Amino acid sequence: MPGAGRQLASAGRDGAVVVWDPGSARKLARLTEHVSGATACAFLDPARLLTAGWDGVVRLWDLPARTATTLWQDAAAIRALAVVAGEVAISSQNGAITVVDPAGQADPVILNTGEGHVDTMAAAREAPVLITGNTNDVPAGAPVRDGFGRPATFTEALLIPSADLQGGVTPPVWDRVHAESLTAMAIVSADPTGETVVAAPRLLLT
Repeated sequence: MPGAGRQLASAGRDGAVVVWDPGSARKLARLTEHVSGATACAFLDPARLLTAGWDGVVRLWDLPARTATTLWQDAAAIRALAVVAGEVAISSQNGAITVVDPAGQADPVILNTGEGHVDTMAAAREAPVLITGNTNDVPAGAPVRDGFGRPATFTEALLIPSADLQGGVTPPVWDRVHAESLTAMAIVSADPTGETVVAAPRLLLT
């Protein structure tokens, strides 16, 4: 449920993305284009909202006008969205993270995230930092499974100076913090260089 100013947005399996006023709990908009189920949403700015779904489409909504344009179309379902350094990071079911310039002034860049797809991402708007939660087995060890027998999800970190976005990035493993599937992450703050990140609830990277 990413927020922007005095707005919150939530995405659901019913296909709806709902924009809320958190002060009054009043619904400001209900967006229903992802009929097969909405999987992610992120504010690009207070007037523009990104939504994605199992249909593989990322839409960019003009909230005052209640109109949408297709920012990205993928053959696979979209799992997560994040806005990092003014660009949109899109994680798809096929394992790729694609970084797209919403202004269309730069070509999309695919980041190398290793094995498995990324289920969740968190970004710092004021710094070029993207953290990913990746479904992956333990390197050089026995695979770890969650309670449903699926590969467990671990936390990996991408520290992305803007110049590196054009060349692709292979992320280092930052910290393996969960033995079962990771469902969500958040960054509290980051300095403008991206060298220091504070992420909820307890991680500090310098």
